[in-house]
Amino acid sequence: MDRCSPQANAMIRTVAKQEGALVADLEKMFTDIAPHGIIDGSLLDDNVHWRSEYMGVFACGVVNALKTGNAPLPFLSKSPGKCPLEKLHSETGAQTKYKLYGYTMDFIKTFSSGKLDMDRRQDEIFERGISMLQRLYNEDAGLLSESLQSPQAAYNLLPPSMWFASDGLEQAWPHYLEHAGEFYRRIGKTEQAIDCFNRALQYAPDLYMARLYRALAYTDAGKTQKAREDFKAIYRYKEGHPEIGALAALEHMIPDGN
Repeated sequence: MDRCSPQANAMIRTVAKQEGALVADLEKMFTDIAPHGIIDGSLLDDNVHWRSEYMGVFACGVVNALKTGNAPLPFLSKSPGKCPLEKLHSETGAQTKYKLYGYTMDFIKTFSSGKLDMDRRQDEIFERGISMLQRLYNEDAGLLSESLQSPQAAYNLLPPSMWFASDGLEQAWPHYLEHAGEFYRRIGKTEQAIDCFNRALQYAPDLYMARLYRALAYTDAGKTQKAREDFKAIYRYKEGHPEIGALAALEHMIPDGN
């Protein structure tokens, strides 16, 4: 469910309709119950598999698909009725935000390592990662800021039960910083964004996407000379990255300034 793109799911729905197959649209059901409509770590254990308390959502999806297709349901003693699409995740209290942080870190770490999708570049900004950072920021902006202080600080904030999120955290640290930098840039906090990008590049100087987004942050902050320098530095990564040529045009869009 989590790894399929909306385009792939749309193709599945189209083919199923053409072939007369039944579809249990789990993507839609989980989106309907997800906080802010974002399927994230509050619903999934490892960014792929839903948590055990949501087995009811899965069961409802399958049963509703069978009912829609008038399939026999001999295993049901009575009609299950309409499945409530409500927020089943009922955790409250201080620990909830720390779990949210842990899931966010684990998502960015796992996908940046290329373990779940070898077709993706390691140096890539993942939109779901940005969305999860947005939710964490809304929950507790201070916690997000604290997690960005150092790898050790990030490790210390992880709940004990989320040991899996700490595995490989040191290697993922620059990727976490570049995601946070792009998140801050999008909400207009350019100084925090630039600081995150600077530190990401200190850890991993070849993160050319971090350099690109820092150039955009510099442009937002009116530091156009620094933006131009970053764009020029990006060109040396053209080999093996055809998209770099397209980025060259962005330099000419930078307004004159300091």
